[in-house]
Amino acid sequence: MFADWVIISPSLLILAAIAVLAVSCVTTLRAAQERINSPKRWQVVVALNLVAYGAVCLLLWQPMKPREVSGSVTLVTDEAFVTGDKAYAAPGIASDRENESLTPLPSVAVLPIREPDMAVLDVKGFGLSGADLAALPDDIVINWEAPPLSGLTGARWRKSLPLGEELVVSAEYHGPLGKEGEIFTAGLKDPAGNTVAEARLKSGDRFVLRATPKLSGPLMYSLTLSDRLSTPMQAEDIPVSVQMPAPVNMLVVQSAPSFEARHLLEWAARFDAKLAVHTRMSRDRYIRQASDGAEHTGLPPLAQSSLDAADFLLMDGRSLMLMNAGERSVLQQAIKGGLGVLVLADSALLGALDDFEFSPFEGFSAAPIAGQITSAVPVWAGGSNEVALPILPLQLMHSEADVLVRAASGRALNLATSFGLGKIALTTLRDRHVWTTSGDSTTFANYWTFILSNIARQTRDQMLLPQADGTLARVREMIPLCLASQDENTGLKIRAMTGDFLRHTRATQTSTLSPHHCSFFQSETPGWYEISLENLANSTNEPATRTTDKSYIYIHERDEWRTEDQFTRQTATNRYLALHRNTAEQAPRQLLQKAIPTFWLWLLLVVSASLLWLERKLD
Repeated sequence: MFADWVIISPSLLILAAIAVLAVSCVTTLRAAQERINSPKRWQVVVALNLVAYGAVCLLLWQPMKPREVSGSVTLVTDEAFVTGDKAYAAPGIASDRENESLTPLPSVAVLPIREPDMAVLDVKGFGLSGADLAALPDDIVINWEAPPLSGLTGARWRKSLPLGEELVVSAEYHGPLGKEGEIFTAGLKDPAGNTVAEARLKSGDRFVLRATPKLSGPLMYSLTLSDRLSTPMQAEDIPVSVQMPAPVNMLVVQSAPSFEARHLLEWAARFDAKLAVHTRMSRDRYIRQASDGAEHTGLPPLAQSSLDAADFLLMDGRSLMLMNAGERSVLQQAIKGGLGVLVLADSALLGALDDFEFSPFEGFSAAPIAGQITSAVPVWAGGSNEVALPILPLQLMHSEADVLVRAASGRALNLATSFGLGKIALTTLRDRHVWTTSGDSTTFANYWTFILSNIARQTRDQMLLPQADGTLARVREMIPLCLASQDENTGLKIRAMTGDFLRHTRATQTSTLSPHHCSFFQSETPGWYEISLENLANSTNEPATRTTDKSYIYIHERDEWRTEDQFTRQTATNRYLALHRNTAEQAPRQLLQKAIPTFWLWLLLVVSASLLWLERKLD
């Protein structure tokens, strides 16, 4: 009887209470011994006290014994798998239609509470999410067969990007059963409903569609799927928040006039960048050209005050080699302070790298390319073009540098490394203005926007962090909103683009000394929301009037991107079943229950205490 009892270690508070009860029991028995003369009566009083105190101790610290359970429960996770059988419905199904056979669950975590004898869970549908699976006991057997998927999965695109950069949407399409060899068409439509990109594919293929937004603000693109007869099969929203690039102070120092500088001046005028081009005429004389708004101090371009006012410096290799030791020292300090520098390398500079006394260049080296390749198609994150541009027939190398631009063959064309708070980059790519002269000014703008975002000085000390490319924000889900800031009094203002929803919230530092701060937001209404970064005036979360950054986030309805949700749950369930022992042959599920029912303990306590009370009354 007692062999299968399980004694659970009590807390210190329970141990202290039992010790007090033991002392009280001994004291009570001694007092009773002094007043009772009858040995039989004394024995009865001792027995009753031991029963009473024992009952109290067992109520505080009850032994447990295992009990096998074998109940089977059915959980339906998707509407298409609803039958007339009795079953529980995962959140979101019961609201779709009235069905007496379904018992709705507010959360899957409630299921083990409602069905404590559940040993087997039959899942009907595309599976459970990772959070739902974590809420289930590990010793439950899950019976589940993965149904075939049909639709778009694995969609990725940048939710926020600066104006001028390319929107790249990638996804995988799973066609209906029986149509594995059929040709489908994926199309990307702009906010006006015009198709801007298309791709032909088969079931199981992953495709990439590209487009360049022409406007800033919250934009809604659309991803469509159709069969070979142009019959629409699926359409999903592609929301993207397009930001105007932060104004950048650009400085160009060149040893001779160039077409690149002229086209950069035109680009700067389009994108509100402040650009000053200085062409060296002699060692100390320059010709200056500038866009509107560029300040002119009258000082040489390589003076300390000129470099401190600039965010980005573009110079050719010859200009760098003509600098004297004092100018190199000033430039080195400017890079340490945060200036971003891109050097257009030439053969003379790369050949002298080993002997060139300039600390930011330490670690850079170059080697000849076999075959004397003099052109390449450049590729960078979010952009590319089929036009081959001239390059130096040299391979750039640096053990710790990042490759910003590479050739389609994989060779590095632009390497960038950090130096202090700034960055220094070398490139062998030349004549980027060819894109513009060939009629593709968009790629030219896309390239320089990308270069500036990766090299130029970070002029903002506070900035919102974009959502991850592969995530979808949905209603009734906790959505993290994160920012980078060194200010503890940093908050977020969340405003619905339609309606009167408005919330101010303080962002919490993710870890000590980390510049990342996060807050969480949950919405019951789909649509666009404006997220503004604010400096809070005080600890009461009263917002200040200055907004330092702003972006937009789109909240999807639950039934949008349904196949993506199904794929995510299917993947999580497959991973869970692979990591857990999940067979009918495993040991039966056991639950611990009280070895002695509480009712009998209370009954013993009441009866023994009543008899002891009567015994005292007999004196």
